[in-house]
Amino acid sequence: RSQLLVEAAQAPNPPPIPPTAVKRLAELGVTAKS
Repeated sequence: RSQLLVEAAQAPNPPPIPPTAVKRLAELGVTAKS
């Protein structure tokens, strides 16, 4: 499930990511803003 969030965050035009998902990505060491 987290992998999908990572792929979405790395997409050319990423869909709006919920704050909770952004926090989770941050915990995983992945920056939602590239």
